[in-house]
Amino acid sequence: MKATTIFTIGFLLFIGSAFAQSVTINPAALDLPRVASLPSCSASTKGRMVYNTTDNKMYYCNGTAWINTEIAGSQNAPAFSATDLGDLNIQVSGTTYVPFITETYDLGGNFNTNTAGVDPNTFIAPLNGIYHFDAYISWNFAGATIISTNYAVTQLIVNGNVVAATTTNPSAVTYFYTQISRDLKLEAGDKVRLAVMDDVAGNQFIKKGAGLCTFSGHLATKY
Repeated sequence: MKATTIFTIGFLLFIGSAFAQSVTINPAALDLPRVASLPSCSASTKGRMVYNTTDNKMYYCNGTAWINTEIAGSQNAPAFSATDLGDLNIQVSGTTYVPFITETYDLGGNFNTNTAGVDPNTFIAPLNGIYHFDAYISWNFAGATIISTNYAVTQLIVNGNVVAATTTNPSAVTYFYTQISRDLKLEAGDKVRLAVMDDVAGNQFIKKGAGLCTFSGHLATKY
């Protein structure tokens, strides 16, 4: 018992010495650095922890992104559901990230809406695991010129790379929808976004209105 106590005190003194400029060790608490906004997170700051006074939550840097340590409910069940901003102009033959302005729920605070200053419209995985994602996109091609070979694509993008996609041929239909449902193996800090693209000439839009474009996901199991 005495040896354990001596080791614990020695470890705390070491931590206090290593982080003397940013961490305060009190008899009954460990005071983390307090910040109003999260600083940059990189390999050089991996392992750093801070307390965000804006949302009153603790975060740690995993070398890529800041991870919220205060996951609501079970540590095994981060989940979110968001709806669209509406009437987004689609870039022809280019990729457009779908904006989401409203969260139906966000257990764990791992999804950033369109108003986020960093990584907007992005789910950041808090844990290594298998995650399930669903997305529903309503399209408006009224006024566009559609031919038989045209396509409209919905994509799941992880860390800037397309990992899953569904393709639909509009077939001269001006109003239609696309869906995607996938399981993805992610590591903590991986960033997931929803994107759309098409090759139709003329004006194309994502249809305006709550619930007409949705994006949701949850952790199925850790690994």
